Amino acid sequence: DGIPSLSIVPGTSTAVADTCGRLTGDRNQLFADIDWHEAEKLRCQTKVKEAEEWAADVFKESPAHREKVLLIITDGRIKDKNELGPAGAALAAAGVKVFGILLRRQASATTTDIANLATLKEVVSDPKETHALSLQVDEALAIMDGFCDPNSPFGTYITQGGS
Repeated sequence: DGIPSLSIVPGTSTAVADTCGRLTGDRNQLFADIDWHEAEKLRCQTKVKEAEEWAADVFKESPAHREKVLLIITDGRIKDKNELGPAGAALAAAGVKVFGILLRRQASATTTDIANLATLKEVVSDPKETHALSLQVDEALAIMDGFCDPNSPFGTYITQGGS
């Protein structure tokens, strides 16, 4: 029937459309997905292979005129970066721009943060120096709020058709 069912955002009384993970652009659905991932996190393991495979499949259905963007948010090292060849190739072939944010606790990056950012840079699109950022949570929220703004760090690549 094409009408999505409704689900309740965990910890709230807010109902959002259950899109089965499809990219709707609905802000409430995005926040519901983030809440779900926070509740279902894999302690100290950031694995992106299955997510990239799934995203590559989803982007096959995306209209050709739309920019295709994948944002990876992590608070640690990408543990399956050596398994991403086929998924990464499928995303690149679909014209998907992959960006990443490493969430850190301190104002300054620790040696662990620097090492974790290096693994994130291995899975984002080029130019890697500008497609992967190490940010504190508040900084990350500001970047995500203006994600497609042409004046934001990622938005310049999304809205201007850059790499």
